Amino acid sequence: MNNSTENALALFPHQPNEMPRLSTETEPPTFTTIKNFQQKLDANMMAIDSTTTNLGHLAIVTTDEEFDTMNGGPYIVSTDPGPTAPNPVVSITPTTNNDQAQAIFGALLFTAVETIRLFNQQKQEYNLSPAVKKVARNMIIRAVEDKYMCFLKHSRTIHANVKPITIMQHLWTNYGTVEANDLKENEKRMRAP
Repeated sequence: MNNSTENALALFPHQPNEMPRLSTETEPPTFTTIKNFQQKLDANMMAIDSTTTNLGHLAIVTTDEEFDTMNGGPYIVSTDPGPTAPNPVVSITPTTNNDQAQAIFGALLFTAVETIRLFNQQKQEYNLSPAVKKVARNMIIRAVEDKYMCFLKHSRTIHANVKPITIMQHLWTNYGTVEANDLKENEKRMRAP
């Protein structure tokens, strides 16, 4: 486990071993089990800060359309800022006097520190996003029996290249239908004092 993964896990309100089961060997996922799991998964994803949205990494486990609606705009994917922070450019010419040079140096020092801070922040988020995706995918895979999502499995990479949202969409599409029992349980909850 790398530092990014450990950092993400530490922030989750629902640890992977506390996530509800989506299915059992004999019972497929249901609307209720998927809904309960999705709520906890969403809470975990929102607990991981992002510099581009106040919804954290929720975009990893929701469709683009859902996220756009909740966020008021699209998710901005972190890009690699490169191997090193950019070098602030300064222009001191032979005609620059001492006072001007000191002012330029002071501004350069502030600019350099801020540039490095922003670079480190971008690099951290860029490294964190794949780790959060991997943890989310693994939480889903551990919560559902393989037979309910085996068609998503690749013969060699297994689920390594499957996005968490792809798995959740598959579960919602194939098992997320509201059943009569779900309606009865909902009515009981509504009538309870």
